[in-house]
Amino acid sequence: MRCAIPDLPNDTFASQGRWHDALVNASIPWDSGDQTFDQCKVRDILDGRHNETVPCEKWVYDKQSFKRTFVTSVSI
Repeated sequence: MRCAIPDLPNDTFASQGRWHDALVNASIPWDSGDQTFDQCKVRDILDGRHNETVPCEKWVYDKQSFKRTFVTSVSI
């Protein structure tokens, strides 16, 4: 699981190509301790500085092991 990229309606956990990887790397802080992308914060790239973070509003999930879970099935 990681934060979804804001304003990218078709964001997925799986890579959609180099453009997507670059956008994830620019938007989601890396947690070097866990070796994963941050699950709670996303960079506020609209501020032009790329160093401010804000809480996630949406998440994307790795569907490699489970195609569907209770969390991904619930609609808010």
